Formats: sequence, C-alpha cells, structure tokens
Amino acid sequence: MIFVGPVLMYLKYVERAPARAFLEISTLRRNAAWLLALLGTALVCWFLVLDQVIGDGRIGGAAAAVLLFTVFSPTTLVEEVYFQGFLLNKLRQITGFWRANLASSLMFSLIHVPGWIALGRFATPFVAVDFLGLVIFGMLFGWAMIRTGSLWSAYVLHALHNLLVVSVGP
Repeated sequence: MIFVGPVLMYLKYVERAPARAFLEISTLRRNAAWLLALLGTALVCWFLVLDQVIGDGRIGGAAAAVLLFTVFSPTTLVEEVYFQGFLLNKLRQITGFWRANLASSLMFSLIHVPGWIALGRFATPFVAVDFLGLVIFGMLFGWAMIRTGSLWSAYVLHALHNLLVVSVGP
C-alpha cells in the first residue's frame, strides 16, 4: 500500500482521473499475443545465455513454492502499477515516452539497491550488471505496456523475469 495507496488517492483527488484508465489496467490489444510471445522468448534466451556465461549452467534449484510465489507475488503487480502505470504515464505527459521510460526505469532500479545492500550483494562486481539489467528490462516492460495498451503485458513480462531470476539464478 506504500506505493499504490498514494497513487490511487492522487489520481482520485488531484488528477480526478479514473485510476483504471490512467494506469492502463485494461485488456490487451488484439496484436499483443505475438509481442508477448516474442519478448517472453527473448527473456528466456537472455537468461539462458547469461547463465552459461556467468552462471553455473544449471537450471532449477528453487523449490516449487518459491517459484509460485515469485510468479504470483503481489509485489510484482504493485511495482508495475507504480512504475509503469503511474510514474511512466505521468512523466510521459511532461517529457515524452522515451525520457519518461528511462526515468521510471532508473527509479525502479534504484529501489532495489537497499535490498542488495541488505543481502550483501552490493559489494559484488555484478551489482552494476544487475542495475543496468533492471533499467533495460524496465524500459522493455514500459515499451510493451505502451505498445499493447495494457499494464498487464508489463506485469506478465515482469513475472516471467522474476521466475527466470529465481530458477536460473544462483
């Protein structure tokens, strides 16, 4: 509620805009299936290549419960509502899509820094790769949302990304 509550209040009392429309929580356009399939395949290929290059080359290791929680975590939806649905849409009213997409993706990456510090991963050389990867994936998710006209596409890609991180990651 830290992210979504203030957003909903802002949209209702300041913007006076219907939250569902502003956040683009709508059904996917008809041409969205091929785009999601293509982007999903690209994500899977990226993680498999990355695992072969810097990982241990093994897939698995995470318990089924962890995988299910990762995919269906409400955190993923909350992050997409805030960073893509609200922040990206608000910033693009001011700066245009690509600058807004970069700014919201950078902020999305920054919220992960405290977690990396808490887990002791901030001191590793891979933190720069993780940060840049989140910026790139955030931009991809934002582009997919705009292209398909729905926040659900960003959510599906984000959930797939999280699943791959847990199943392919160390």
